[in-house]
Amino acid sequence: MTRAPADVPPAAEAIPDLTPEADTSVVAASAAPSAVIEVSRPAIRLATPILAHTGVDYLSFAPVALMPLLAQHVGFDETGKALLLSLGPVASGAVQPVVAYLGDRFDTRVFGPLGIIVAVLAVSSFGFVNSYPMALIAYVLATLGVGAFHPPAAAAVGSLAGRRRSIMLSIFFLAGMIGGVAGNTFSPMWVAAFASWSGEVGAAATTVGLRSLALLIPAALLVAAALAWATFGRSHHHPESHARQAAMLPEVRRKRWRAFYLLYAGNAMRYPVNIALVYLFVEWTTYMATQRHADATPDQLGLIASGLNGPMQAAMQVGMGGGGILMGLLLRPKLEKPAFIALPLLGAIPVAIFPIVEQLPGAATYVAAFAMTVLMGVGFGAMFPVSLSLGQRLLPHRTAFASGMLLGGAWTLGVFGAWGARGLHHWIGLHNAFLVVAAFLAISGVLMLALPGRLLRELDSH
Repeated sequence: MTRAPADVPPAAEAIPDLTPEADTSVVAASAAPSAVIEVSRPAIRLATPILAHTGVDYLSFAPVALMPLLAQHVGFDETGKALLLSLGPVASGAVQPVVAYLGDRFDTRVFGPLGIIVAVLAVSSFGFVNSYPMALIAYVLATLGVGAFHPPAAAAVGSLAGRRRSIMLSIFFLAGMIGGVAGNTFSPMWVAAFASWSGEVGAAATTVGLRSLALLIPAALLVAAALAWATFGRSHHHPESHARQAAMLPEVRRKRWRAFYLLYAGNAMRYPVNIALVYLFVEWTTYMATQRHADATPDQLGLIASGLNGPMQAAMQVGMGGGGILMGLLLRPKLEKPAFIALPLLGAIPVAIFPIVEQLPGAATYVAAFAMTVLMGVGFGAMFPVSLSLGQRLLPHRTAFASGMLLGGAWTLGVFGAWGARGLHHWIGLHNAFLVVAAFLAISGVLMLALPGRLLRELDSH
């Protein structure tokens, strides 16, 4: 693995004008000799950001799972929940291209460990908030920290993986999904357990439960230290990428950039679907708790709804992560374009018909709901790691930028998912909102018909 020579000006490492013609500016950088960085224990270095992703996404999804409880405990309505869920993607997504740029510009990976520290401190503060503005600040800081972690970690995994880039990035993605599943599933259980053990009742018990999240801080600090060891000094691009890019014909470069922005457009449609479903499931589980536990107190309803919402959100993560690892293992270049088209179309079906689960008796409602939610996750999320690998292959000299845009740049637009879902909820009802979200997911698949299939098949695998 190489780093840019010392005589290359810093601007050569930064993200420049994003037009294809601007890529010729890197010829001088690629022509100079470079120093090889010796890496000890490369397998451990590769595993570290992957495993850290599990912890970071636990922190990312714990507040989402606890949202019904937080809303009841702090006191905010559907509009407050929609604002929180929409600002999360904005903060997390907007910081990622910035972190990618600064990481390349100053040759630093400090934002990965720093993001972990910020995220765990913010999540741990939920037990101490007593107003909606405080909850809003804590949630935004948590998502900023989570977002800052992703570009340096994803680029380091791609760099260390070599020709195993696709499968390693799929495993990186799966590790995040495992963290999301754990955060969605265990954070409500964790809070409920500490609330029960406290001996308190009502709001006092909830406060004790939420404050127990501070016990996550020591483990997160250890993970941040390990990530610093594993990623500091890692290059974000293939050692010959600048030379290869400069040698391409201008038309080839333009085709690559067009394909990249089509990938971005697809992700920019599927991420809002993800966030829209997050909001709809928060409201659906609250609705089901109210319908089936009419005699419960408000605090009890909050705990019941969070107990349902967490596993529902986790089921989406199972679909995203499981589908992502299968695509990384099984998908060949000639099948990438068909998969980008087919999976969103198929995933739109369970989204559209989801409300019928309410007609099933007893626990069958939730069994069917979880199964359908897994399929939704496959439909909108299984191709995210493939898009990340493909984006890095399309722009091998800009892998940090590719990672930041396809992850955070697209994730930022999730704000429209939360507010769109809220608007649909109020305008046409909760059940009909699922139909509109399904149609939007299907359109994202149709858009992928424009991807240049031949170009994708001819890309290098590293």
